[in-house]
Amino acid sequence: MDWIIKEKTRKDHLEKYIIDIKQYQKKRKIEEENVDNDKQQLKKQHKDESSSEEEEDIEKVSSIPRQVRSWYTIQDTYTQRHGYKVTPRLVIGSRGRTETELIKGESYQTTTTDDNITTEDDDTTDQTNSLSLDDDNDKSVEKLGVYACQRPCNWNPFNKDIVEIFEFLEYARELKGDKINSRSYRIAASIADLLSDGYVQDVELLKVDPEFKVLDMFYNVHGAGSYTAQEWYRRGRRTLKDVLTHEKLSRDQEIGIKYYDDFLKKHVIYIYIYYIIPRTEVEEIANEVSKLLDENFPGSIMTVCGSYRRGKPESGDVDIVMTHKENSVSSKLLVGILDIFKVKGLLVDIITMGSDCKLRDGDDEHLRSDQALCIWRQPGSSTCRRVDFVVSPYENYPVAILAWTGSSHFERSIRLYAKKVMNVKVTSHGLYSRTTQKRLPVKSERDAFEILNLKWLEPSQRNC
Repeated sequence: MDWIIKEKTRKDHLEKYIIDIKQYQKKRKIEEENVDNDKQQLKKQHKDESSSEEEEDIEKVSSIPRQVRSWYTIQDTYTQRHGYKVTPRLVIGSRGRTETELIKGESYQTTTTDDNITTEDDDTTDQTNSLSLDDDNDKSVEKLGVYACQRPCNWNPFNKDIVEIFEFLEYARELKGDKINSRSYRIAASIADLLSDGYVQDVELLKVDPEFKVLDMFYNVHGAGSYTAQEWYRRGRRTLKDVLTHEKLSRDQEIGIKYYDDFLKKHVIYIYIYYIIPRTEVEEIANEVSKLLDENFPGSIMTVCGSYRRGKPESGDVDIVMTHKENSVSSKLLVGILDIFKVKGLLVDIITMGSDCKLRDGDDEHLRSDQALCIWRQPGSSTCRRVDFVVSPYENYPVAILAWTGSSHFERSIRLYAKKVMNVKVTSHGLYSRTTQKRLPVKSERDAFEILNLKWLEPSQRNC
């Protein structure tokens, strides 16, 4: 009997619960109908006050998510600031400012020889780094390539402040071990914050983040990447002294800590670190190298590459690529010139020295080191600089110049493009057919672009 009473009680509760749900659903339906009626009234009122064209625009904007809707604010701001309409792609890209005048060092920006091997710039090259002002005219809009190596990008775009913010956020994400691209949906909102407030909240928070400051310090030790920095931090290291005392360091890392202050003479953009070597100092170093090459290895060719060749006012280090027509000279060039630098008191230390390729194919006797990362100190200076010397075989010199000019993103892009589109392997030693595995002859940098079916980009346009 008790069991029957309990079951009846449960049944009564269940029926009451079902009735409550039905009443709630009915009430909710009435509320939704009221909301719809209010919307219809507002819509009708707005229609009386505005034109049908304005109404369509409002409906279009209100149906777009908030982050995407921010683009309208950004476009309006840029339109007022610059006097013309821009697209989201142009806002986050690195195009738009007219070509910045490139400061050329005659002996170091370009190299020429009696043969066809050359990296000489052509003054008649079309100026493609311009912003189209009429988005509605298909003929006036230059279609951008999918790959970065297909698009000109100079070092000083009109949206440089925006580019620097996202470079910094990318650096910070790598430093903290965040491999997931979780910020892409926030791009529009972050740019809108910058334009309206003059700062981005994520950047401001990182400025005062003690963990980030320590990771940043460790990361900027030569020979220590983001993973090593994270490991040192995880093991409780908080200063360089902690690292020296408790960690087993490689030679690179020991040198990196020894010359940490010299390497870290820097300026800061959104606390993103850039090592500073002014162009004038790069040219002083190049003068010394060129003079000693001419005196001891006549007929040698050298080109200063890296950010200097791309026209930037400052560099993080100095990259010098050298060669000689005679492979018998090239095979001895690096070791010989480093010995001379050491005798002259210019070479303080050698960080690493190695060989990437054979200077004479098929001859093991002539396997020589062709790359050296060195610590350099100019006469009368107390500051040490990092200088990378590379010796390339004469026939590979144009491709070596292309590879060492950068930027690193441009080089990754051209390798990916060559693989996916042209079925060609691109290395710092040459271009190779992936079908036949044979090396493709390259006479000049321009020739390399033509082989890859790419439009020629001046070094100053490779700052992506």
